[in-house]
Amino acid sequence: MKKIRLLIVIVLFIAALSPFLLGFEIENRYRGILAEFEAAGYQLTSHEYERGFFDSRAESVLSLPINAPNTDIKDISITIESQFLLGPYSLHGWTGDLSRITSIFLYDGKPVFPEDMQAEIITTIGFSGDGNTEIDLPKMSDPAELDKDLFMDFFGLSGDINFNLVKGKITLNLAGDGLRVYSPGSGRLEVGKLELVSESVRGINDLMLGGGDMSVEYFRVMDESSQFSVELNNLGLSASSSVEGGNVNMAASYHFDQLLAADERFGPAELEMEIVSISAEVMARFQESVREMQQQQLPPQQQGLAMMGVMMSALPAFLEQNPGFRINKFELLTPQGQVSATFSLAAEDMKVTDVSAAPLLIQKLVGDASIRAPEPLVKQMLMAISLQQAMNALQNSENAEEVDMAALQSNIEQLTTEQIETVIRQGFVERKGNMLLSKASLKAGLLSVNGKMIPLPEMQ
Repeated sequence: MKKIRLLIVIVLFIAALSPFLLGFEIENRYRGILAEFEAAGYQLTSHEYERGFFDSRAESVLSLPINAPNTDIKDISITIESQFLLGPYSLHGWTGDLSRITSIFLYDGKPVFPEDMQAEIITTIGFSGDGNTEIDLPKMSDPAELDKDLFMDFFGLSGDINFNLVKGKITLNLAGDGLRVYSPGSGRLEVGKLELVSESVRGINDLMLGGGDMSVEYFRVMDESSQFSVELNNLGLSASSSVEGGNVNMAASYHFDQLLAADERFGPAELEMEIVSISAEVMARFQESVREMQQQQLPPQQQGLAMMGVMMSALPAFLEQNPGFRINKFELLTPQGQVSATFSLAAEDMKVTDVSAAPLLIQKLVGDASIRAPEPLVKQMLMAISLQQAMNALQNSENAEEVDMAALQSNIEQLTTEQIETVIRQGFVERKGNMLLSKASLKAGLLSVNGKMIPLPEMQ
């Protein structure tokens, strides 16, 4: 009887202590959530966690590095203040969950969203590892000052994130009304309504694999001093990744309805591309290297050297899987007509020693390409390149001011026309109506264009 009483006392004691004991597990799982932000490119610059009996609190600072010229902004740092209600019960009653986390965001020590707007992110974590984050960020009543003379208007974001930290699964479903970043009198960037749906699962070599779709109503950039503007409408992006035989295959597609720039309209446009047979081991090594650099906060120059070292060490394993890149579809409607192209390039049985010798490198590459474009567009692009080269040369000339620009442009136009006619006569380009067509293939060190062999300089 005494043993039973003792057992009951022990069980009740453990039950009474369960919120505090589970607080250690909650802290680990919360740190796992922050690790996902780090994997996405953020830096966890500071993290404090105060554990209580029925509740705890944490303050974490996440910084996103900004490598932009002509600005003193090095990063954008957001402070996340979180309150944890520890389960499975509290002073307020039975919760049934491992924890319920309420988070608010601060920028430069001030709430990003005023308290009266009730902008909270609420995360619930169950004992099974399943979690749900509800996001409801309203429109900001006043612009946020990011830096001197740089402001941001935020128009709201809502949705939810379902995850399981044990299984490594994340599903996102977000919708926002866009934002605007501007500097009065200088320029602005505007992003319209957006939607994001994605699902990813931690798989081979701890890599997150899956897919997602994102759509953006519009994307606008304007420089007020020059009145130059670019507007992209109805942009859509889809991406997916999967594993096959220990290698990762990735696919992405992009499309937009129209692009308005310099009083010209382009679009609709569509691009589909793939990267295949990438060693999962190599990808994991790169991912880990990026995380280490973020934690060490290396300057850009040292980051480049560090990544170069990782690339060289991983190159043998990378080449061993015969990696390849393909553009399966590219279509763009221009003012001059439709442009379409395909491209593929892969390595076959390539070794590290082949990379250092051009003849051996070309022997191990296999690829093909095709392009179909309006002749007026090709001519315009070639003329623009030649004119830019001529202007660069004239900058160092003592007679630059004496140059007749009309005559220069006329000469460039005549030369460009002769170049196009020459490659057509040689058979490297085919003319059909106002369209120019060309196909190329590379195999066993031999390059052919429209069925005609071209000797490669490295092979002579």
